[in-house]
Amino acid sequence: MRHSDGRRLLDAAQQALQANDLELALALTWAAKAALDEPGSAHRLLRLIMADLERVKLDDGAELGDSTAAQILPDALLGSRIAAGSLLLVREDGIHMRPLDDGRADRKLPAGLWASAGNILALHDSETATIYADGEALRSWSAPLNTLQAVYPAADGSAMVAVDDRIMWLLHSESPEPRALGWGEAGLARAVVFAADGRRFLSLHDEVALLWNARDGSTLAAFPLGLATEAQAAFHADALVVFVLLDEGLATLTRLSLEDYSAQRQLLVDVRLGMLADDGASLALAKADGSIISFDTSDVGLQRRMAGEALAASKVAVLPGAGRLLAAVGNDLLMWHSASGELEARLSHDLPVVGFSYSQDARHFLTRDSDDVLRLWTLESIDSLLGRIESEFSPRQLTCAERERFNARPLCL
Repeated sequence: MRHSDGRRLLDAAQQALQANDLELALALTWAAKAALDEPGSAHRLLRLIMADLERVKLDDGAELGDSTAAQILPDALLGSRIAAGSLLLVREDGIHMRPLDDGRADRKLPAGLWASAGNILALHDSETATIYADGEALRSWSAPLNTLQAVYPAADGSAMVAVDDRIMWLLHSESPEPRALGWGEAGLARAVVFAADGRRFLSLHDEVALLWNARDGSTLAAFPLGLATEAQAAFHADALVVFVLLDEGLATLTRLSLEDYSAQRQLLVDVRLGMLADDGASLALAKADGSIISFDTSDVGLQRRMAGEALAASKVAVLPGAGRLLAAVGNDLLMWHSASGELEARLSHDLPVVGFSYSQDARHFLTRDSDDVLRLWTLESIDSLLGRIESEFSPRQLTCAERERFNARPLCL
């Protein structure tokens, strides 16, 4: 079969699923996936079919498999989240760093102020600032900074910035002591973002963004933001991407060349909230009409509207490495395939979802509902899903009548 044949079978499978003919939907999707150039659409449909088949099993009194079940975390405090490739459980006695996949024992870290970037974790425990990679300490500084409000690590582990109510401190691997940074009249730093190579970072203030040399703490440039409700920034290739949420549903997206500081700015309308990807390549927006779209920041005309309910999202996120987009919508955490806009997973709760974090491979999710209950979710890998389908449900071959009906090659003689 050709790719076009696979797409036609997949369309028929979706119609069978809507008609609740799960056996036919599974048979059609199983036949279609081998013909598709990119089988992601078939895999997404298989997840939906399996979810319905498991609900049927539940109605028959069977147990639900752990592929989509949530583990409630009653002993974790609200600061807990998935970060730095691990589940970070904030408890009274400190931070417990639990690997997500390999079953290793928890690693206990001291309580303190922390943040992550990639697999890097930055932690300040009132006397010492430490950078960890995969749970192992890379470097530490003696830093008795008692009024800190936030820390921001570089993704390569070479540096971190600590912010208090008066000043920023740069802690770099080539310097044994924290370096105080002055920002003139810019005001309190609301956020700090490092370039991927750790050589530069940007600090976002109320009305201005400052670009810094991460090695010596010198100021490289300043960019006006205007009076912003919210501002986000990310480094992308040889440019800086800045998203600014203004009043009355207006927002701007600015792409600033780091070679000559030339700027391209787009005005966005009817925006409720937005989120830049960590790599700056894409932006997800929740619009005033309830729709959710994503687009390439280098070409705002390339947009993708996510399929699903037109409901107001309370939070969105982009996972560039996994090609996924997440949104908390009512009682559900929804996940779409960014390129196709197809809904891939729905994690349902009894109460509204008010927060979530995730692993970069889009397999693990930690959600918080309006009653502050934390749930850890794990989605199966594609290989595991396909193996489980074959072992539990034995997808049948299409019959000769079905092959003729759906023109599924090879036709029966």
